[in-house]
Amino acid sequence: MAMWFRLADDVEPPLMTEQGFRDVVALQAILVTLVIGLLAFVQRKPDFEFRAEAVFLLLAAVPLNGQWQIVRTRVRAPQGEAYLYSRPVRVYAAQALVLGLVTVAGASWLYWQGLLPGQ
Repeated sequence: MAMWFRLADDVEPPLMTEQGFRDVVALQAILVTLVIGLLAFVQRKPDFEFRAEAVFLLLAAVPLNGQWQIVRTRVRAPQGEAYLYSRPVRVYAAQALVLGLVTVAGASWLYWQGLLPGQ
């Protein structure tokens, strides 16, 4: 857990500074859309279905993996390895990743317990 709060400083100017926050927000939007889709599915079929839960978790893993890649991706540069995104973008992505994991785990647990609205 200490990794989230002690991200390394940038060695050189990062390559993707101007677009980084947009990437994180786009991945968050995809995750929110998937959670809303799960809630809509529950309205139609209130009983727990393992297949629906598995599909939800597989689809939710894609934006979460994208946020993880934003936090950890390094590239080779002439001066050595460097992070692809700037430190503020990586910190924001790490926070979004933790929030996304909690959201997906919470929605999955509530669905399994039958406590989502409409169940």
